[in-house]
Amino acid sequence: MSATTLFPRFAGHGLSRQLGKSAAQSGACLDKPRLSMMSRLLHSLQQGLKRRAAIRALGALDERMLADIGIDRGRIEAETDAMLARAERGDD
Repeated sequence: MSATTLFPRFAGHGLSRQLGKSAAQSGACLDKPRLSMMSRLLHSLQQGLKRRAAIRALGALDERMLADIGIDRGRIEAETDAMLARAERGDD
């Protein structure tokens, strides 16, 4: 949809060129710091979801299964955090 169909009253007054410039300039608004901030936010959200899923899965195990993998029920959150930190560093 062009600017002339959106704003027919301004057709022929160079509005479409101005809108084109504005659109191109608005793309520049998403510079690296802002994209980096969004990337960090999405990464944090993803890590939080992974953490909750792991805690929920480990919490669903019975005492015997937890003992088999070497985790005490009271340490599920700490062990999950340690596991995610190792995965983040690439120490898998």
